[in-house]
Amino acid sequence: MKNVIRIALVFLALGSLSACGDGNDNDVTFVQQTTLFGTTLGSSESSDPLVLLNPNTGAYIKTVGPTGYFVSGLAYDKTTGKLFATTSTIDPVFPAGLIEINTVTGEGTEIGLTGLTAAATLTVDSAGQLYTWEPNERGLATIDKVTGDATLVGNSGLDNTRALGLDFNALGNLVLVNGDGQIYEIDTITSAALQIGDIRVRAHHGKYHPTTGLYWGIDTTLEEDIPDRNLLVVDIPTSTILETLSPGVDYLHTIAFVSRLVPVYN
Repeated sequence: MKNVIRIALVFLALGSLSACGDGNDNDVTFVQQTTLFGTTLGSSESSDPLVLLNPNTGAYIKTVGPTGYFVSGLAYDKTTGKLFATTSTIDPVFPAGLIEINTVTGEGTEIGLTGLTAAATLTVDSAGQLYTWEPNERGLATIDKVTGDATLVGNSGLDNTRALGLDFNALGNLVLVNGDGQIYEIDTITSAALQIGDIRVRAHHGKYHPTTGLYWGIDTTLEEDIPDRNLLVVDIPTSTILETLSPGVDYLHTIAFVSRLVPVYN
């Protein structure tokens, strides 16, 4: 009798497992999900908050929370699934440093000081290497995402590289959009700059959209003190501004697209 009961229990257990799914890949599909984060400028008494924007329209969705720092650059590293940021030179606690930002709470965590006089923006290549731009040295720098230490690559030879955008396109080429609208391809080995276009207007702190491949940049900077800032959608190869988007949030200062595969259970 005991053996019969044991056999019955085994069959019941197998039946329960079957009802939950047999573990085949057919039960789960993965879809690409794109999210757009940004930071807005806080007051002199408060830090810059992390905000969530619509990745298709740029429209403000919600404020995630305070970062605890003044943010000067924002980038998502898909190799680690982490959102990194550089801090401003005027940050009273952690100037020109590297932090990680919690995308659920907005809270920033210090990683380390870069050792640069300025880290004007932040981007990351497909292998997970962080890059920033040192405007005082007019050149590219790499950042160690474990220690925060930065290493200058070289001098680009460009003058007045401020209010700029810096990001890798889908081909892995590093593109800089300068404050005057001139567009350059930057050599990641030497920091040499090759002009490839000109949109004649500012589109700073920009990032390439992971789906469309178009560059999104912000048209107004801190120096202009204009709260209403637009996102310019640019086709870099033709130097054409295709669309102007209004985020509907004051003092937007940095953006970063997050693109990742998420499971959908059938």
